[in-house]
Amino acid sequence: MDEYIALDSHKRYTLAEVESVSGGRARQERIEHERGAIRRWLRRQPRGRAVAVEAIGNWYWIVDEIEQAGMTPRRVHPRKAKLMMGLINKTDRLDVHGLNRLQRNGTLPTVWIAPAELRDCRIVMRRQCTELKNRVLALRLSPKVRAYFDRIRQDNPERRKIAVVATAHYLLRVMLAMWRTGEVWRGEAA
Repeated sequence: MDEYIALDSHKRYTLAEVESVSGGRARQERIEHERGAIRRWLRRQPRGRAVAVEAIGNWYWIVDEIEQAGMTPRRVHPRKAKLMMGLINKTDRLDVHGLNRLQRNGTLPTVWIAPAELRDCRIVMRRQCTELKNRVLALRLSPKVRAYFDRIRQDNPERRKIAVVATAHYLLRVMLAMWRTGEVWRGEAA
């Protein structure tokens, strides 16, 4: 391995650094986020290199581009990397340079990257969980459930506990029925 490559990604751009093994020459470049931009930049580098990328919110598509460019992605644990770098000031240029320094030292704190097929499944599952959470919130705010809670709020505390449990069971039954039928939530609960 002649060079180390690190990417520090943000919402609209990625700062990339290529550093020689000796640590002498480092060149940094800003890559604007557009389809295929990171892949095109990486294809100018020798194939088969390891590329360090922080495990931030939008790392999925960046890892896909790294793999398509013929490189090996190394997802970095951001908090551990920051502690290991020991930098007081935190800038993009220092972050990307620190990732390469950790690679050079062999101490880069990496985390597991799921295979591409599994990453796609995880994205779908995450979306379905979010939809389910939104359904539960809509049910909780429905007039029928709110009226029920208003009625029991005036009674004794023991009855309130029983009503909360009963309402939770009701919500779970409704959610299970929706899940079984594949019903898409639309609007107010009945």
